[in-house]
Amino acid sequence: TVTPISLPPTPTPAPSWNDLYTEIRRSVVKVETSKHTGSGWVYERGWLITAAHVVDANREVTVLYLDDSGEERSKKVRVIGTDQLRDIATVDISEIDLPAISGRRDVDAGDAGEPIMTVGYSSDPEIGWPSIRIGALTTVSTLRWLGDLKALETDAAFDPGDSGGPIFDLQGNVIGMAQATAFRTGSGQRIQGRQMAVGILEVEDVWEQLKEGERLNQDSDHWFSRRFEEE
Repeated sequence: TVTPISLPPTPTPAPSWNDLYTEIRRSVVKVETSKHTGSGWVYERGWLITAAHVVDANREVTVLYLDDSGEERSKKVRVIGTDQLRDIATVDISEIDLPAISGRRDVDAGDAGEPIMTVGYSSDPEIGWPSIRIGALTTVSTLRWLGDLKALETDAAFDPGDSGGPIFDLQGNVIGMAQATAFRTGSGQRIQGRQMAVGILEVEDVWEQLKEGERLNQDSDHWFSRRFEEE
């Protein structure tokens, strides 16, 4: 008789950026005002999140997106709440049927070096699908002098219009939101560029308040501006 041989289980293929992008791209939209262009993403069904500096003082913005058949659409929607310090804004998109991105994960300093993907729209006039940048999470900081605000930096470049777009880990979790690129330190030294993002916990901490229409930290500068003042 032949002795049976136990074979190891077939390994599960590692997820790919292409698979993740295909899954989430309909949840990322372009946000426009008369002065600014940015990105946003569906935090939960009927609700969009973007950067406060993209919506600025506007009570309405235009959302441009692709429907489930790939047709380009645009609609004016209401800005509900903003947090000036965290640079977050909530937008009511209850009249637009777009899927939400459910996966979210907090990161800390030990996650530095992890691969990430940023998703957003450049300032190109065409809508189309959003663009991506692949890079690494370079820094995770807890800014004690800003109320323990968690800030991220990445070497994945942000283009104009990417502000407000989500940043993903390879498992498809949103870890933060793109907000700014700094080209000088607080002392004025020129640098290659620091891609600044707010951590996802900062969004979760104020999300319900912003959905209720609260306007938080209205007398504050954005956190990334204040950070360089401390360097």
